[in-house]
Amino acid sequence: MSVKSLDTLDYGNLKQIVSRFAECPAGRRAVEGLVPLALKAEIARELEVTAECLRLLEAGVRLQFQDLVDYASIFEKMSVAELALEPQEILHIERLLGCVQSTRKSLGALAAEAPLVSGLGRGLPDVGMLLSALKDKIGPSGGVEDHASPQLKRIRNEINILRNRLYQTLGRILDRHSSSRAIQDEVITLRNERFVIPVRVENRKELAGVVHGTSSSGATLFLEPLETLELNNELVRLKERAEEEVQNILRGLTERIRERLEDLRSAVETLGYLDFSFAKARFSKTFHCAIPAVNDEGLLSIADGRHPILESTLRLQQKYVVPISVDLDQQRHVLVISGPNTGGKTVALKTVGLLTLMALSGLPVPAASANVCVLKEVFTDIGDRQSIAENLSTFSSHLVNIREILETVAAPALVLMDELGTGTDPEEGSALGVAIVESLRRKGVMAVVTTHHNGLKMYGATTPGVANASVEFDEASLRPTFRLIHGVAGNSSGIEIANKLGLDETLIAHARQLVSEEHKQVEQFSRHLREQMDQNIKLRSQLQQELRSVEARRRELEDKATRLEAKRQRELEQARQQAFEGFEKESRKLLNEVRDKYLSVRARRELEKKGGQLREAVNRELASVAEPQPAAEGAGRAAKLGLLILVGSKVQVKRFGQEGTVVAPHGEGQWEVVVGNFKCVVDARELSPTGASLPPQERLAQTAARVTVQINSPELQSTEINLVGCTVDEAIHRVDKFLDTAFLAAVSQVRLIHGTGMGVLRKALSEWLSNQPYVDKFHAAESGQGGNGVTVVSLKA
Repeated sequence: MSVKSLDTLDYGNLKQIVSRFAECPAGRRAVEGLVPLALKAEIARELEVTAECLRLLEAGVRLQFQDLVDYASIFEKMSVAELALEPQEILHIERLLGCVQSTRKSLGALAAEAPLVSGLGRGLPDVGMLLSALKDKIGPSGGVEDHASPQLKRIRNEINILRNRLYQTLGRILDRHSSSRAIQDEVITLRNERFVIPVRVENRKELAGVVHGTSSSGATLFLEPLETLELNNELVRLKERAEEEVQNILRGLTERIRERLEDLRSAVETLGYLDFSFAKARFSKTFHCAIPAVNDEGLLSIADGRHPILESTLRLQQKYVVPISVDLDQQRHVLVISGPNTGGKTVALKTVGLLTLMALSGLPVPAASANVCVLKEVFTDIGDRQSIAENLSTFSSHLVNIREILETVAAPALVLMDELGTGTDPEEGSALGVAIVESLRRKGVMAVVTTHHNGLKMYGATTPGVANASVEFDEASLRPTFRLIHGVAGNSSGIEIANKLGLDETLIAHARQLVSEEHKQVEQFSRHLREQMDQNIKLRSQLQQELRSVEARRRELEDKATRLEAKRQRELEQARQQAFEGFEKESRKLLNEVRDKYLSVRARRELEKKGGQLREAVNRELASVAEPQPAAEGAGRAAKLGLLILVGSKVQVKRFGQEGTVVAPHGEGQWEVVVGNFKCVVDARELSPTGASLPPQERLAQTAARVTVQINSPELQSTEINLVGCTVDEAIHRVDKFLDTAFLAAVSQVRLIHGTGMGVLRKALSEWLSNQPYVDKFHAAESGQGGNGVTVVSLKA
């Protein structure tokens, strides 16, 4: 893109706004280097990185770049061998390393949410070892810490001890002379890195020592007593040794950093790009931007676009920007904007140009949406280009610029021209403007031009590929609204504005008489078109309002139907629960009656009979709660509820092609079935009852209830069971049924024959028996009756 076009469209000012959102110098440099890109893939990648950063910001991900400085001078210094960094510079490097590690960690886990940004984080070098080497060697104020090396710690300890001895010695000297007039103040101070005391000039001879200076008044000498002379000398020597050790430490740390210099340069560049990308995302949030689409099909579409620089200025005044929309494509790629002065034509032109440049630069655009085609160049002819130095008028200067554009331009490109044909005879300017725009149209170049000439307005209304638009003007208040109205040309309204500004009425009347009849007709026709468009907009608004009302009513009815269905289901569930509780209560009552061993068979038969009666009662009660459904809906509901399967039902197992017996439910939609000599868990869809199908209402009730009572308690044939060769699960299953039968038959004691073996079966049975409510006690049989191979179980009465 030409520098002239970028300057004309305020691209530099835009970069200054975006730069405010960057946090580190490298990020701000990346913003300064921002330019429109030429390849669709590059633009799309930049926009996707920005979109990922925006999603991360909205998810609360926050990267910290504020502690980073400009590392150019530090890196340049490190490129000189044997040159050591200053402590503050090493501290800056340590903060850089910390930022690198924290960024790697934060972004490394975001591959799914932000693959491009996460890839940048993974590309940062691992500097953990170097960070550990520098950690806590330099204090926050920039000084080398005592623990930076054992030698430095030892020397500084010696310095502290010696300094305390000096303070004590000088304190004793001050105490000895406290009553004399020799001491000016009882304080200890430093002069030339040596501890001294203040002495009056007139009493100098009372103390022996070395003078290291005088006060500004000349009345006080700073004296180092002879008693502390050697101590001060030793202190100076220790400080020199400490400084030598500090330099050794700094050289060592600098050398460690120098070994990773190229990695650090790469890391700063990557962190700067990340800061730049997050700056674009923060700009997008602040200005309510959209991530534009990019195309190669010659489409330039901007919906509700706002000029970001104008918006930034108006925000300070608590005002807002009126958005504009533009829609150009290969079939209609020229737009002619007309309307009064100060109506916003130039702002609309610059908004289209700047938002296009933003999209091509990989920046979000302040608009509801945008789709921008890749362009070779954006040409502009905007503003007053009068040049006194070149002896060019405004009109001539415009023509020179337009000539250069026409000689250079080729599709795909965008040309923006303001006040085309102005500055000369209106008729000739209009004809020239039409010819220029027609040249652009034939080249297939996108163009947006503004004009006051009726000839260009008529050209826009009658030429294929060209469209008119106008900036709206309130005829009542004679003020612009800055809205861009498509499909109709605008009037200049110069006479009306002059009248509003207070020009003489006679002059205004004369001017109106001079306006040609043709011009008046054009203005009346334009005004009529705008009125028709206003009516269409109002009708569209009313239709949209009615559509929203109908949609709201539809949602209201759907919600009501959902609530009623939920209520009906709750009532059904409540009835099922009540029936279940009553059935369970009656079952417990019947079971409690089965105690007498002589009445067990008769009680079992009575229980089965009453259980059948109770099931019929439950079905009738549930059927009365369930609302009758239409035939088709009832069939669908029955299909949803599935087959009627109850414990004890005979079913056909489709998978095996054999008949089995349902033993127990096994989770959601599954049943435990015994087929022949083995037991398995089968999905309900694999089962079909072998008996006749039940009516839908009865099936609904029984399926909802899922309540059965079945007691299989034939007369006990033996008081012992042989479990030898069974697995643990098989043995427990057989013993469970065996003990149920024994308990119902009122048998007080049974024998479980399991054999000795490894003792696994015996141990498992013991654990299981310990948790059975009707087992009183159990023990191994006597040695003559099976010993550890048999367990004797006593049942409760």
